[in-house]
Amino acid sequence: SSVIVRYTNRRPTELGELFWGKRVVAYHSNKGNADLHERYLAACGGLKYANADMKSKFEMLMPIISTSIVGTTGESLIVLGRTPEVVPLKETLSKFGGALPPEHTSWIISRLLNLQCFFAYNGVSYPFRVADLWISPEHHTVLPLGGWFFAAAAGQKPLAVPAELKGLSPAQTIRRTGRELLGAPSGMGFKGPLPLVEFLKGSPSGDAVKDYQFWQDSVLPKMGPRKFGKMEVPS
Repeated sequence: SSVIVRYTNRRPTELGELFWGKRVVAYHSNKGNADLHERYLAACGGLKYANADMKSKFEMLMPIISTSIVGTTGESLIVLGRTPEVVPLKETLSKFGGALPPEHTSWIISRLLNLQCFFAYNGVSYPFRVADLWISPEHHTVLPLGGWFFAAAAGQKPLAVPAELKGLSPAQTIRRTGRELLGAPSGMGFKGPLPLVEFLKGSPSGDAVKDYQFWQDSVLPKMGPRKFGKMEVPS
């Protein structure tokens, strides 16, 4: 059987290639990655919600798989639905010249810490990375559409790890992502409000809920009044 994906953009990935169009996102994996294809499906296919409120907050952010296929050559494809306002974070960061304004980095970090709590509830270890995340500048939401190839049950080793994330816990990948959004994933030479910089240079507690509470209670209040600043993405 064959699948037609109408795309307008593409970029290479470790496993193959990413394609996306106005209403579609497709992850193509080269031959030899069938186990990672299955890991993606299993990792995001068994997510559970404690109640209706949790479901209403998180279900819409998770991948909506419309097609999954493994070809006779061993290549595979996962096709997701996409709403037009959702854009890849990697390309968005490039449009800002490689560094987001701190106010936008902050709301993205807030969303990642919240997602980490949801994944912890599900017993899932998910590595956060700019290349795998999608955002809605309009609604200030973050969608983890990629990255599931590298997810694992909490406490277990993933089948593969992106080179830049080796040795990092999921909580540490959030801080690395924040530093990358400010222009310096290594942690050297990036600028921003002191509470944000100190948080991104600091060490996580090892507890997703505690990390999120610390961010909410001890970091955000030091950064001034909260306001919903519109994210105008350069063309």
